Amino acid sequence: MPLAFTEAGITVEALVRRNCADGTTTRLAWAWPGGPDARAEVHVKPALVLLVPGSERERLLADLRALGLTDRPDPFFDLLELGAHSYGFVLSGRVIEDFEPEELEEVTRVAPDPYAVLVEYENVESAKALLGRLIRDRTGVVDTNYGELIEFSEFVDRMEAEPDWDWRS
Repeated sequence: MPLAFTEAGITVEALVRRNCADGTTTRLAWAWPGGPDARAEVHVKPALVLLVPGSERERLLADLRALGLTDRPDPFFDLLELGAHSYGFVLSGRVIEDFEPEELEEVTRVAPDPYAVLVEYENVESAKALLGRLIRDRTGVVDTNYGELIEFSEFVDRMEAEPDWDWRS
């Protein structure tokens, strides 16, 4: 997923790889305008995607705002802080463009006309804390970003039945 953003007046181009080899973070490779000698690599938080039926979009956004979602000046993420955990959200819905046709076909069986929200989280425990509140009693699919599309109800059941479950491994 190519990105471009500005930091301290310098435009940075980046390439995000969805699955990090160590299973803990997504890697972001930067290319500074100075050329190949100006390259660096940083780690960013892991992410997953929530896909809800298009008809549920406004309800999901209202629930996020009720939890305290706030706009921030970051050009990519809105921010939510719950207790000791913080999350970043991309609410544009454009992350849907990264899905393969076969994945979308599978998703639309559960979530017609899907609306996609990218969720950046700190660790599995923080993701579970949020998802336990957000996806329970809702229709949709979690794209774990680790090769699985899991219906919300199954995701909640697994979190409860297997407290140590880590979808990234």
